[in-house]
Amino acid sequence: MKSFKDALDKLKSSDIFNRWHKDNKKCYLSYGFVIIKGDDVWRIGYFHPDNEQVTSFVIDEKIFIEPEDESFKKPDAKVKKLNPAEIKIAYDTALKTAENLQKEKYKSEIPLKIIMLIQNHNKLGNIWNITYVTESFKTLNIKIDAASGKIVRDELIELFQFKK
Repeated sequence: MKSFKDALDKLKSSDIFNRWHKDNKKCYLSYGFVIIKGDDVWRIGYFHPDNEQVTSFVIDEKIFIEPEDESFKKPDAKVKKLNPAEIKIAYDTALKTAENLQKEKYKSEIPLKIIMLIQNHNKLGNIWNITYVTESFKTLNIKIDAASGKIVRDELIELFQFKK
C-alpha cells in the first residue's frame, strides 16, 4: 500500500484534482482514510468552510472524485486543516504501534477490519485515529500522535449493548 504522503502527492499532481481545486480555492485538506484488510485504497478529503461539506478523492490506479457530502463531525466541532508537513510518523509505523498495543493489552480482541484516519483532531492535534472492528463486536480505538508516535488514547467500546 502507498503511504498517505504518496497518495496525497499522486492526488495533487492529477488533472482531476487540479481542475477541481481551481474552482474550490477555499477548500483545505482535512483527512486521509484507508481500510486495512479492505480495499486498501486511500480516500483523501477536502473541507469547504463555507458550506461545511467535504469532497473526497479516491486514490487508486485512477483517481476518482466523490460528490460533495456532509462532514462527519460532532455538531460543535470544527474541521481543522491537516498539514502534511507536521506528520512525522508514517502510517505503517502508526499501524505497528497500534498492533503492538492490541496484542499486549487487548489480545483477546481479534481484528476483522482496521480503519485508519489521519486528521487534525480538535483537542489532540494531528493524530492517526486507528479503529479495529473485532470478532467480539467491539471497536478498539487507538489515537497516536502523528509527530511523536506516542499513544495518546485507547478505548474498547461494545458495538451492541444487549438488555436483559
